[in-house]
Amino acid sequence: LAATLAAAGVPAAVVDRQPLPPMELADFDGRAYAIALTSKRLLQAAGVWERLPEPPCPIREIRVADGRPGEPASRLALHFQAAAVGPEPFGFMVEARGLRVALNAQLPRLPNLRVFAPAEASAVERREEGATVRLASGETIRARLVVGAEGRNSPTRRAAGIRAAVLDYHQIGMVGAFAHERPHRNVALEQFLPNGPFAQLPLSGPGSFGTAALPHASAFVWTDRTAVAQRMLALPDAQFGRELRRRVGDHLGEVRPIGRRWSYPLSAMDVSRW
Repeated sequence: LAATLAAAGVPAAVVDRQPLPPMELADFDGRAYAIALTSKRLLQAAGVWERLPEPPCPIREIRVADGRPGEPASRLALHFQAAAVGPEPFGFMVEARGLRVALNAQLPRLPNLRVFAPAEASAVERREEGATVRLASGETIRARLVVGAEGRNSPTRRAAGIRAAVLDYHQIGMVGAFAHERPHRNVALEQFLPNGPFAQLPLSGPGSFGTAALPHASAFVWTDRTAVAQRMLALPDAQFGRELRRRVGDHLGEVRPIGRRWSYPLSAMDVSRW
């Protein structure tokens, strides 16, 4: 957001607790973003997209099906093709580390943007004419708008007195990547299973993790009941890979997990207007 605003001529500042360069990871850690077409255009407007260190992987088709793990998917499936809508893909898969590298490369080049990192806001004072952000270092930032881009447990939101109601889904979302034998052909799979959805999303390649037998790569987003997900996360790679294939199906051939596995408890949040 800050890069997009600054590129459009709006003065902006970023306050981040972490120093930016160390957040650029040298190795693939299993995380990737699905960037929708509109989001890609925003990143282009901010000058970030062209600084990606590796070409992103386009999503040209999406297959939607349902079924049960280890069983053939229902024959009543949906298949969407981007070419039927327009000349551009539905979106792109971008490694998380690649997007961080691109952002860090672009931020210093934006004359309307100031970056304070590592830094921490010690206080935020809000008045009708705007806000004053005081940093722990003693510096002061005055702005018309403060954005608390801190996730669902935002301390800025709580400090502003904005209430939120939370509904626990009793599910965990597991995120990671896997190498596979057959090409994905830029097709994403959305599989609706009894305990939650499972998505396979095409990646450009497994990089240093690739082998002659498994030269292709995809990301996965796997939602399951909390108890089941905890058991899956504790499995060794070989068993976890077998469970992945039970959900993906056989169209990609043999699979092997690569990078780290990440997990996130899932909940719905309804934030009050203030």
